[in-house]
Amino acid sequence: TDLALIHQLRGEPAEAERWLGRLENFRDASLASAPGSKAGPLLAARIASIRGDRDAMLDALREAVQRGFRTDWILVKDPVFARWRNERLFQAFVDELRRQNLALRAR
Repeated sequence: TDLALIHQLRGEPAEAERWLGRLENFRDASLASAPGSKAGPLLAARIASIRGDRDAMLDALREAVQRGFRTDWILVKDPVFARWRNERLFQAFVDELRRQNLALRAR
């Protein structure tokens, strides 16, 4: 996803989309070989984020969490998600994931 993001940031949407298409093929193969894995939805969230599709990104992140994704700091540090960090819905998602993580640690 890093190459796709770089092309997107450089104003090269066609080249970014070429890389995103390859990533979608990889995601599909990953989901087929490990249907319950969190990796597929997390990759889908990264692809959607680069494309600027907030709703698809959040849906994919929710699915990744349902499949066991717990690493909230990635959402705060990963440049793929940088465009959403000041957006209310994204912040609410990260805050909720952090609350869930704290509750799990307290058990």
